[in-house]
Amino acid sequence: MVWETRGPNRFYYRVRRVGGGVTKQCFKAGTEARAAAREDAQRRKAMLDDNRSARVLADTMRPLDTLLDRVDESVDRLIITPTIMAISTAIDLPGRDSLRSVA
Repeated sequence: MVWETRGPNRFYYRVRRVGGGVTKQCFKAGTEARAAAREDAQRRKAMLDDNRSARVLADTMRPLDTLLDRVDESVDRLIITPTIMAISTAIDLPGRDSLRSVA
């Protein structure tokens, strides 16, 4: 995606990845070349805007993710550990005394 000059002629080159391969297009200066350059510029701008939006969303969600992690840890302590203790007392587990000391 570059304009190139060879002697008196200008060309616009476009390189794209298609289906795992790379395709190259060359446009001689003119309406078609300007249209291709405009399309590529719009595509780059859209990609940058999408990336910027994704970063803003991630930054917005980060505090909520931290809060949800704390809730998950609390649920683990309140439900999972007592459940494991109840199961360990119901069946004969080797080392079950060490499990009781955790709670």
